[in-house]
Amino acid sequence: MNVAFATEGTLETAKGLLDRLLVRIIDTGNGVRMLVDGADGDFAPAARKFHDLHDDHADRLRRLMSEAGLDPTRQGSFMTALNWSVVAARALPSGTDDDAMPRLRESEKHVLAAFDDAIGAVEHPSVRKGLRAMRDELVSLLDRTAKV
Repeated sequence: MNVAFATEGTLETAKGLLDRLLVRIIDTGNGVRMLVDGADGDFAPAARKFHDLHDDHADRLRRLMSEAGLDPTRQGSFMTALNWSVVAARALPSGTDDDAMPRLRESEKHVLAAFDDAIGAVEHPSVRKGLRAMRDELVSLLDRTAKV
């Protein structure tokens, strides 16, 4: 047990929430990847930015978890991949549809909630700082793409 990461009573909760956050980041990044290929107009560069940010966050979170003695081996979930596949398929006939960005923003709310849960459970200062930095980057990107 890595008591520098969390106290004995909260370690399993923190592990679970970090794992859930990683799955959310991977799932959302995979979903955005499906949209990037069919993206057009102003949505294309915004979708690429979200995709790149999620890839970066997944790598950084895996490193933070490894440094804390956790095993960040989980991949994305099947159902989320299926849901994003439906979104991507809808975009195929005519390019990205008008509600692609609102759906993307809705999925980002789930990522932000997972960040909040993990930040609240992790007691290790450098891990918490890293989580807050990633969350802030996502909020910043949402703000910068608000009019897309």
